[in-house]
Amino acid sequence: MIVDLIDKLLDRCIQFVERGEKIQRELYSDFLAPALEVFEKVHRNYIDTFVSYRRTLESSRELMDEHHSIFNTIADDSSLTGDMRSKIVALRSFEDNPIFGRFVRRMCGYIVGQAMAAEVLVKGYHPPNASRDSLYTGLEQIFKSSIPEDDKRSQAIKVTNGLLNEIQDHYQLVMDEHVRVKARLLGLKVPEEGMSDPDKRDLYYEKRFPKRRKRAVVK
Repeated sequence: MIVDLIDKLLDRCIQFVERGEKIQRELYSDFLAPALEVFEKVHRNYIDTFVSYRRTLESSRELMDEHHSIFNTIADDSSLTGDMRSKIVALRSFEDNPIFGRFVRRMCGYIVGQAMAAEVLVKGYHPPNASRDSLYTGLEQIFKSSIPEDDKRSQAIKVTNGLLNEIQDHYQLVMDEHVRVKARLLGLKVPEEGMSDPDKRDLYYEKRFPKRRKRAVVK
């Protein structure tokens, strides 16, 4: 009698565990995987367009002023990809979720930005597009200045390269968090944190390899 009860209890426990694992896997396939697919497309678009902006700045013979054609290009690119960014920003309702919350916050932060989030939203852009907004504002300030044309070009390229590296760094933060969430859902060991922060990664490698070169600019 007691043995039968124990067997039934064990069966129930096994069923409960199996059901929980099934739900976790469904959560991943139904929620995380599609969100990540959209995010990857957004990131690829950012990289491709920012590299294109840099090439334009390097080769353009236009006068470096506020009427430069690159401003229209940036605005058009932002408008054409708004639907993809909207899908990610719409996930903000899950920011407090104990499993997905941090992953969602990092994806949304990639789009909206961190320090610039309030400024971008106040300007009324929908959906927010912090990286292109930063580039547009930075180039506008440079091109309106009275410095020589060659200096404007070099500074504009420097701003573009800096934003490219920021985009790559934030992408890595999202990917690191994705790995941790997936590990939790699939019952695997969750990777330790600590190397996600770009500054921490640089400090770590500088200590191990003192002569290490800085991160290469995206080509």
